[in-house]
This record gives sequence, C-alpha cells and structure tokens, in this order.
Amino acid sequence: MKYIYIILAVLSLYSCSGYYHIKQAEKHTQKAINKGVEPLNDTTFVTISDTLTEIDTVDNYIRITKTIRDTIKAECETVYIAKSRVEVRQEKKTERTQIRQEEKTERKQAKEERKKVVKVAKQEAKRSFWWLWFLIGFALCFILLKFDSIIKQVSKL
Repeated sequence: MKYIYIILAVLSLYSCSGYYHIKQAEKHTQKAINKGVEPLNDTTFVTISDTLTEIDTVDNYIRITKTIRDTIKAECETVYIAKSRVEVRQEKKTERTQIRQEEKTERKQAKEERKKVVKVAKQEAKRSFWWLWFLIGFALCFILLKFDSIIKQVSKL
C-alpha cells in the first residue's frame, strides 16, 4: 500500500503541456487521414520563421536572431500558440549569448577608451616638465660659472 501512495504521488507531480496535447492531436489526425478520412479544414496551422544575421567586422562578432511564430487561423481569427519547452529554451539561450556578446563588446570598447585616456595622460606628463629641466640645467651652469669665477678670485689673493 505504501508503494501505491508513492507511485500516485509521483504521477500527480507529472503533467503534460498543452503543446504535447496539440502534437498528439496532429498525430491522430494524420493517422485518420492515412486511413482515408477527409477532415474539415476550418483550422489552418501557419509557422513563420524569421532569421536575421548581423556580422560586425570591426568588433568581430556575429549576431543571429531567429524568431519562430506558430499561429492557428480559425474562422479568420488569429490565435498565438504557446511555445514548446525546446523553443523557449533555445530562445533563452540565444538571448544569453546575445547579452554575453554585447557585454564583451562593451568591455572591449571601455578597454580601448581607457587605453586612449592613459596614452593622452602619459603624453601630457612627458611634455609638461621639459622647460623645468631646461631651467634647472641653466641655473646649474650659471651657479658653476659663478663659483668658478669666485674660486679664481680667491686663489689670486
């Protein structure tokens, strides 16, 4: 009896999605068509697939965007079907890769900007004190010449 309760508990936690039931209905409809039944076509299944590919040679990345829309047209009304688990998972994966790629390009751009700022700062630091060294050298020469003339005068005395 204990095992029956466990099995019932496990089975109650398991459920099928609506997509599964639609696929089963399509399968049974196909079996009926193969046996010779002609179904009424008041419902039309339409699958639209769009793929957009962007290639950026400057930043070296490829972005592929794929959208799949399933629709049912019944009596001129359009109803959107929920996506299957596989389609949702693929969509999420594509979004994550796009976000990672965008973050990668942002990091690359920030790194290049930092390099430019550091380069400019180094150039400014290099050229900012040349005149100071020139003045120090000129002052040293002047002082040495004065001391040399003073030493010569003292040695004459």
